[in-house]
Formats: sequence, structure tokens, C-alpha cells
Amino acid sequence: MLLASHPAPSTIHLLIGPWDHEGSAEHTDRVVCVPVPPTATHRWDAYQAFFDRYLLGADVPAPPAVELFTVGPNRWRVLDAWPPPDAESTPLHLRAGGRLSFAAPDAAEPPDAFRYDPADPVPELVGRNGWALCAALGDRRRFDHRTDVLRYVGDPVPHDVELTGPVTARLHASSSALDTDFTVALADVFPDGTVNTIADGILRARYRRGLDRPTLLEPGVAEDLDVDLHATSYVVRRGHRLRVDVSSSCFDRYDRNPNTGEPFGASARTVVAEQRVHHEPGRASYVVLPVRPADVR
Repeated sequence: MLLASHPAPSTIHLLIGPWDHEGSAEHTDRVVCVPVPPTATHRWDAYQAFFDRYLLGADVPAPPAVELFTVGPNRWRVLDAWPPPDAESTPLHLRAGGRLSFAAPDAAEPPDAFRYDPADPVPELVGRNGWALCAALGDRRRFDHRTDVLRYVGDPVPHDVELTGPVTARLHASSSALDTDFTVALADVFPDGTVNTIADGILRARYRRGLDRPTLLEPGVAEDLDVDLHATSYVVRRGHRLRVDVSSSCFDRYDRNPNTGEPFGASARTVVAEQRVHHEPGRASYVVLPVRPADVR
């Protein structure tokens, strides 16, 4: 949550916690798959201190510039800036056949393909007690039977890896449709098989050049598609694996794309789209991870 009273650096404060958008985390004991301590509950004290200082003029200390909760170590931390300047943008490449690698392909590899049928969309993840946690965190094993989700899995990480900052993806992808969606989810695979979503996002292809420049696709032609997975602060523990899922729907968190290219709300039909994710030197598909140095933890 961004709390700001004036666009001056000394009065802009960022508070990031493990809560849903409704602020209903007064009794949080886990972030779906990751147990968290009572200190993860909502920080109403931070709100009060901010408003006391900037609305009432009370003589109370200024909040930190950035205060965030990191999942894994499960503790609050203070930063001087956001995103952290010491976070190194590290590409994690999607390789043919479901592999993940920090090494880019040095030769063309076969594309991976799936069919997106708007009549049978991938459902959104639902958290405990039926609450939809914006699909931001959840066990993705429930999708492992679906053939319309591409899964890329890496080797076990040799040491703890902290990811703090924005997460983005670039897909070099093509579709048989005039318009379609692409979804990307970054996940943590536990040794027991749990697949915990770290961050996710979606792109409606017609807006790949901006919301003010809707442009239909040329069927079968691969393009670079940038997907915003938002941001995280999460530590992947030693021995865990990273996983990236690619699909074309997350319903009903997002409306289904009918794939027709017609104006939304005006299409009375749907089209099945044949989707391909390509892996080529210089035109690779990858997720950019915000990796922070180990000594900052």
C-alpha cells in the first residue's frame, strides 16, 4: 500500500504486507502455503502513525521510506528506496520441453504449444475459507492435470535466493487468433511437491503496445509480449525449485478473451486459439527476477 501526502521524497512512504486488497488479515497465520507469525497481521499502527503525523500534525516519528514483509524469513524489513537498488535483474529462461535455465538458448529450440479454449478456461486460485487471494499466492498443483498450462521447472537452487522488487516476463509467442491473452505465474516448488505462487500477471495481446494503441495480432507471427507480474519480497529456500506456468486464462479473476478480435462485450462466439511459446537466440522467452545479495538478509 502506498501512503503519500505530498510528492516529495521525505513524505512518501511505502508499506507492503502479506494481505489481500480488503485488508482482512487481522488473524493471518499463513500466506496460503507459507506459515507466518502473528507479526504478519495488518499494520494498523503504521496507518495511525502516518495520519497522526501528516493530518493531525502530531509530533511522531516519520514512517520509514519503505517497510515490507518478506515471505520465507517472515519478518519486517526497512529499505531506503523502492525498488531496492541492490536487486539485480536476472533473466530466467524458458527452454523447450519444460526446462528453466539461467542460461539463454544458444540455438533455436522447438516451440512449446497449447490450445486455449475460452469455453474451458483455467480457473483462478482460491485461498482458504473460499477467499480468492487475487491468485497472488496459492498451490498450483490443482492445475497439473490441465493440458492448456505450460510448465517450466528448474533445478533445485543451491542456496537461498531472495527476490525483492518488480517481476516481469517477456514471452516470444505467437497465436492463431487475432487477439488472445497470455498469463505467466512464477512459483516456488517445495521438496514435498507444493507449488506456491510467488507472483503472476496477464497480458491482453491487443494492448501489447499500450492501452492507447490497441492492435490485433497477425495470426502465426511471433512477437515479444511483456507481462507485468507485479512485485514481491520472497525467499526461495535452498533445495526448492523455481517454476513458471504459462497459459491464457485466469477465470473469473479476469474475463475470458473470446479470441475473435471483436470489441469486448460484442462477441457472441468464441474461437479456440493455438498458442506457441518460442525459444530462439536473441528472441528468447524469460522471466526477469529481482535477485538481492545473500548478505542483505
